[in-house]
Amino acid sequence: MEGGCWGLVIVASAFFIQVFAFGVSTSIGVYNIEFLDYFDNDTVGVSLIAAINWAVFLGSGPLCSYLMTRVTYRKIALLGAALVVVGILIMPFLPSIPAFCICFGVLSGLGSCFVYVPSHVLSGLYYDRYQSLSTGIATSGSGLGGAIMPIVIGKLIEYYGWKGSLIIVAGMELHLFALAALLRSPPPRPVETDSGDALALQQINNSKEKKADSVPDGTNPTNIVPEGQSGNAEEQTLEKESVHVEDDVNGTSVDLSGASPVQESERTAFISNSQSAEATTTNHDPGTNSSRKSSPSPTAQSKRKVKVLHNIYLFTDIDFDIYFISSILWNSTAASLLSFGPELTAERGISPINSAWLLTILGLGDFIGGILGGVIGNVWVNHRQAQYISANIAMGLCVIALPFGTTFGEFAVILACAGINFGVILGLLVVVLIDLIGAPNLGDGLGYIMLANGMGAFTGPALTGYIRQASGHYDLAFYLAGVLAILAGVIMWLIPIVHRLFPQIGTSKQTSSVNVTPV
Repeated sequence: MEGGCWGLVIVASAFFIQVFAFGVSTSIGVYNIEFLDYFDNDTVGVSLIAAINWAVFLGSGPLCSYLMTRVTYRKIALLGAALVVVGILIMPFLPSIPAFCICFGVLSGLGSCFVYVPSHVLSGLYYDRYQSLSTGIATSGSGLGGAIMPIVIGKLIEYYGWKGSLIIVAGMELHLFALAALLRSPPPRPVETDSGDALALQQINNSKEKKADSVPDGTNPTNIVPEGQSGNAEEQTLEKESVHVEDDVNGTSVDLSGASPVQESERTAFISNSQSAEATTTNHDPGTNSSRKSSPSPTAQSKRKVKVLHNIYLFTDIDFDIYFISSILWNSTAASLLSFGPELTAERGISPINSAWLLTILGLGDFIGGILGGVIGNVWVNHRQAQYISANIAMGLCVIALPFGTTFGEFAVILACAGINFGVILGLLVVVLIDLIGAPNLGDGLGYIMLANGMGAFTGPALTGYIRQASGHYDLAFYLAGVLAILAGVIMWLIPIVHRLFPQIGTSKQTSSVNVTPV
């Protein structure tokens, strides 16, 4: 079975990590009703609490991706769990909005990122064939957290007040320590090469076998000079076409041509070891790679520098740039909806506890949509971008329709539809990224997309709070938020248009970590 037992454990761990990490951040809308009363309706100040939390949570992806190349996933997630618990636990004892922004915004947001990113990346690394399904199931945990935590927190606020509820929530977040301890890196996989490179290697191997069969026993085939030819046999060997297999880890290369059977076997073993070391490196979990204890050669250091530059140059890929902008736009919409949706319904006469129920309905739709996005992304592989575009447009229309609701039932239908489409977007987030930049760049690409998510998540609530304070109502803010989500889908149409106008763009994607170069 692909992934094995540990694959199932990783997916389950990632699922529940998202339940707790996203559940609390999603429930900030329930707390905002209490915060507005506590801080004398300072809409802009209260909006910054949620904005900074979402921005740090989603925008710290590049930092987390960098740390994932230095320490193990498990250690990063354990650190994140500690930050989340401490950040929430001390909130009831803080007197001002700036202190809330530091503790809930920065500490809890950074901790949530540190538990989310490693678990989410691991859920995709254990699977190839079912990668979309595994990441979709893991992502649906955010929807379940968004469905459960708002009503749980709403009830806790009813019985213990918002300060007492935060202490209980901090205790619930202790589960993150156990879930983070389960994160284990996948075993190294054989590195795949391009079909043309594999064919070249096979032809060389076949020619070696024929030479070995035609040479008498005890004769070194490299010393034989054919009749009618003169000169140094070694020079003639160098003139022949050769294939060098470069080792990105040790900074060395191996020549596969002109080798005796014994040398051939030694070089085959060397290549196998190099591929194993490279596969371990590409898993971004150096804590399990003992070869890092030795000092690298200058060539290896230069190769690592080239790799770092390649990661930065992801932004030279027009497909990635468009997806980056799209992520900023739809995250602005989603963060505004989660942060101020309950306050909008409260303005329409819905009670605080019923507003919490509406946020639960939104989270339940997100949960269903996350699974749905993973399934349809795994079935209709060639139409993932079309599904992503449709989900963004549908979510934007739902957000625009939200201010027109007047009853609990109308709000419930609108938020359920918005939640389902939001979940589909989350379920397709990783697989669409892989389709655009390739699986080897997933760790760094996801870090940059998390940065885009954080930029949008900070902008959305802050802009909504400012418009609410300037206009006196939320209608204009939600109209704008809906338009941004629609633009997030429409802008993705630029990808096929650009490829049709400029066919040479994006034709070469490096998918192999072993470079086979004819000389």
